[in-house]
Amino acid sequence: MKSAYLIPAIIVVLMILLNGTSPYQINRALALAGIAVVGITFIVGPLPKYFPWFNRIKVHRRYLGVSGFLILLIHSILSFQLFFGSDIGKLLNTENHRFLSAFSAVLAFLIFLALTLTSTNRAMRILGPNWKKLQTFGYVGFVLSIIHFHISMGGSFNLFELMLFAFAIAVVAVRIISMKK
Repeated sequence: MKSAYLIPAIIVVLMILLNGTSPYQINRALALAGIAVVGITFIVGPLPKYFPWFNRIKVHRRYLGVSGFLILLIHSILSFQLFFGSDIGKLLNTENHRFLSAFSAVLAFLIFLALTLTSTNRAMRILGPNWKKLQTFGYVGFVLSIIHFHISMGGSFNLFELMLFAFAIAVVAVRIISMKK
């Protein structure tokens, strides 16, 4: 399953092959792909409580999560260039109409970065029981991603984006329901 690391590379190749596609469309596709992969990673956690056969997928969560992060990293770099001209001052400007969207995205990114950096066996040993708490905190990052997604889309979704938004909400709902059991 380590081939899952190839997902970001495949996306870059597809971007090159999609000649004539604007950088904004590519960036949007990266965002949607990243949120989908991260969403799958998160929903696979609680589902075995209800459907034991999901345990077969659960063992691949690390690779899915890292792949999702790498896709979102590419999206973040491209967004920083496209919307802020790689200017940190513009990104942090609270008067910028993109500030709230960018702020939620940066917080989500930092949480996903922490999850990715601690997704090793060594980190699990060092952090002990705190490792699980940190990984669970990833759902906060996912909610921030949903907020970013909603704000950046201006509440206007095409059918695919609406389905992905509904899936993201379902991921969080399944997690909340599974915490009560």
